[in-house]
Amino acid sequence: MEKLQRLPFKARKAVFEKLEQIVDIAAMSKEDRMKYDESIKVYRDQLAMMEYERQKVKRRNALKTPVA
Repeated sequence: MEKLQRLPFKARKAVFEKLEQIVDIAAMSKEDRMKYDESIKVYRDQLAMMEYERQKVKRRNALKTPVA
């Protein structure tokens, strides 16, 4: 708790907003929680695919660049 008191107001606000989100998720019905978890899974999968494609393009461009 001492660390929390040393944080600037904006950081404390962010901590409590995150806690509020966690409580909201915990209060969901089983069906809503399953839907939420599935949507998070889809979102994370999409982020991973985009990052993979970004890395692939980066490697491809690195191979095309001649070394001086």
